[in-house]
Amino acid sequence: MSDCPRRCIRGGVLWLLTSLLMTGTGWTEGKDYFREVAGRTLAVNPKVVASQARLDVAMKRQDQAEAALRPNMTFQGQANQLRTEWDGGVQKTHPDSVEVALTQVLFNRKALVGLEQIAPVIDAARQEYEGACQSVLYELGEAAIGLLEAVEVAALARSNQEVTGKHLEATKARFEVGELPRTDVSRAEARLASARADRLKAENEQAIRRAKFREVAGEEAALPFRLPPWKHAVLEQSLEALSAAVESRPDVKAAVAQLDVARLEVELSRSDHYPVLTLNGSRSRTWNLGSQSTPGTLDKTSLGLGVSVPLYSGGLTMAQVDQEQARFRAAQADLDRVRQQALREIEQAFHQYRNAMVVVDSLVAGERAARDAADGVAQEFKVGTRTSLDVLDAQHELFTAATDLTRGRYNVLVSSLQLLRASGVLTPGILTVDENQ
Repeated sequence: MSDCPRRCIRGGVLWLLTSLLMTGTGWTEGKDYFREVAGRTLAVNPKVVASQARLDVAMKRQDQAEAALRPNMTFQGQANQLRTEWDGGVQKTHPDSVEVALTQVLFNRKALVGLEQIAPVIDAARQEYEGACQSVLYELGEAAIGLLEAVEVAALARSNQEVTGKHLEATKARFEVGELPRTDVSRAEARLASARADRLKAENEQAIRRAKFREVAGEEAALPFRLPPWKHAVLEQSLEALSAAVESRPDVKAAVAQLDVARLEVELSRSDHYPVLTLNGSRSRTWNLGSQSTPGTLDKTSLGLGVSVPLYSGGLTMAQVDQEQARFRAAQADLDRVRQQALREIEQAFHQYRNAMVVVDSLVAGERAARDAADGVAQEFKVGTRTSLDVLDAQHELFTAATDLTRGRYNVLVSSLQLLRASGVLTPGILTVDENQ
């Protein structure tokens, strides 16, 4: 065997091994990019913006509820032109008047319950906002992980194609000097075509992942970038501990708050049975009366208590109470459903995360074995005890093992994100964890 073909094959295998060790450059550059793009995404993402607007609406209800119990003051002014006619005469006057009226609610059960209801309404809206932020962060993290995975797989595919191409050149050189049959050249050409197809497939997948990232983030990805470590005690906790903390999830908290809102809606309907007590006062002045009894100005002052007692509403109040009680039972059922769903998601994410780590351990061993096998076959081919097809097979097995390992490692990241989200702790604050801890 000539030295040049042997050096080409040997160098090609070493090139592939080096490419496997050097993949993941996105983890060493642009370490702050993901945090920055996460902040920009949370600021403009439609889902987050809409939930923030709903939270603002809920908080404005606080002022409205308090206003129903505050004094109500009005001012009224009139400028009149009056004409009075009778047999034998006409009188024209232009009395002017101003009045200030004050109404203060002393007791209004409906307004009091409405004010009490504001706290859970705001809490529910706030938890929905937190849930929206966590959902968007998960989508962004998943898109970023998928993109980095596609970039590394595409790099492996390009290296594999290049190594296969060099092997084809070496095989052709040996064929030309009569060391190998034409069949070996055809096999090498077929493997190169397969490697080229793998590269094209990987690059197309990379383009798809770029589009997904752009959709979620609203901007093109600035590769390479580094993902944050997402360190959290949740990833080390048992399933029992995670399940016990299910009440801390934003959706469960929101469902609890909605149940409280529904309970107060029942009380709000019942409040129509209660009387309303108000304090009313007014002060007015009228002048230019044109009357002989009051030629100057006329001042009036009034102060009184008003009470409104509901006696009969045709059954409307009772029907509304029954309606709200039915809604309360529905809210209870929704809370049970959300809790059960949350527990299922926690358990599923827990097992997926543990399984992903176990799979990676086996993939690391498989990739190491494939690397050793590829190196051994290259050595044996050098001394003539292995065929060209053996080298191609070993190289392809190494490429497959490296690709599977890359995908397995990124699957651990995705499953960790799923567990953090299922546990309700995937907040923006988790992106600022000190990486040296």
